[in-house]
Amino acid sequence: MYSIISIYFGRFLKIFFQILLVVVPVSLLWFFMRPGIEISGISISNPLYSRFDLLVILILFFVAFSLMSFMVFLAFSIYLTYRRERVNKKIQSLNRIFVIMIVNYLFSDRYREGAERKAFCRRIKKLAPGKLRTEAFFTAITGIQETITIDCSADFRNLISEIGLDRRIYRFLYSFNLSDRIIAMRVVSYLRITHEGFLKRIEYYSSKKNFALRTEAYAALIRLMEKDYHLVSFIGNRHKLSMLDINVIVNAALKNKKVEIDYQALLSSPLVRKVVVGLMLAKYRYRKDSKSLVLILNQVGSPDPLLNMLAWDALLNLVPKHEGIDIIIDRFDKESEEIKLMILKNYHGVRDKRFFDFLREVIIKEPLFVKIEAMNILFRENFDYLREFMKTGNPEIEMAFKEVTDLHIN
Repeated sequence: MYSIISIYFGRFLKIFFQILLVVVPVSLLWFFMRPGIEISGISISNPLYSRFDLLVILILFFVAFSLMSFMVFLAFSIYLTYRRERVNKKIQSLNRIFVIMIVNYLFSDRYREGAERKAFCRRIKKLAPGKLRTEAFFTAITGIQETITIDCSADFRNLISEIGLDRRIYRFLYSFNLSDRIIAMRVVSYLRITHEGFLKRIEYYSSKKNFALRTEAYAALIRLMEKDYHLVSFIGNRHKLSMLDINVIVNAALKNKKVEIDYQALLSSPLVRKVVVGLMLAKYRYRKDSKSLVLILNQVGSPDPLLNMLAWDALLNLVPKHEGIDIIIDRFDKESEEIKLMILKNYHGVRDKRFFDFLREVIIKEPLFVKIEAMNILFRENFDYLREFMKTGNPEIEMAFKEVTDLHIN
């Protein structure tokens, strides 16, 4: 409760001073436009009112106010630039120190218990009493946990508890400073701190309009998930996701190895964005014993161009090339030029007579750029099929042939 009060009191002071920056100039302007004012029986006269016209007073006021504002702005800009550089250098320096210390702590048995552990905690406490040092410490532990594959969250939780930084997580998470909130969400999610109040706060941030805050909240919630139905439900509740949101969710889900993905629930959903997530995840986390391949195949040829492209992308990455030839031959004519080019670019290195015959038909029927890509494959894999296109009387085919031979020979 004390932390919340102090956070909101600091916020109140900041807003109060911002209001003063508006109220004081307006009050001065109001005073200079009057002959004087009386406060509690004390009269304060305006010396400018009797000497100058009202228009002159306004001009003098705005000139003086502009000059003063410029000087204040310049002074604050210089100070804040200097302070920011100094703070960044200090955080980077402390971060390097903490990384070295924490790596030694994790991979050395000497700090597991006893006097050495207590001495280590005392050194950390001396280095991390202030906000900047705490920020560097939190950045160090989350960076280490993100980099290594071993789950050290329990060790980090114990360490934070022993050095008394538990309250700092609370203060950072509820802070009005964006960077503090992001650091806190990373700490909570990477250290898998399942405090109910923290989870509710992160869920609250996931609905905010600020993109950086919202996407970090998405990533944090997914890192904290243990079950696949949580992921499916999460995307379902937030089905109005932008593509940037989806990319954040997919990347977070891929990094969270503990989450098993229910492809059937995602790929058979009526929500387009849910299917998009399922297709993007399937490309990297497909389970060979699942039935999701059929569901992916069902999305091939979708009237939605995004779904169709992602379905082909996933299919081309999952199906062995020699097994996918029949699918390609059957559906190639129905696809757009962009999809056709994507398919051919993924099918270099296939040595199959059916495929070579198919490429021959592609060269005869398809647009110029598709012809060129098909000829590229034949030039590398079976030049005999390409010879017949040297002189066909078709200017487009001959142009494609010249382009391919120039590319490979010259």
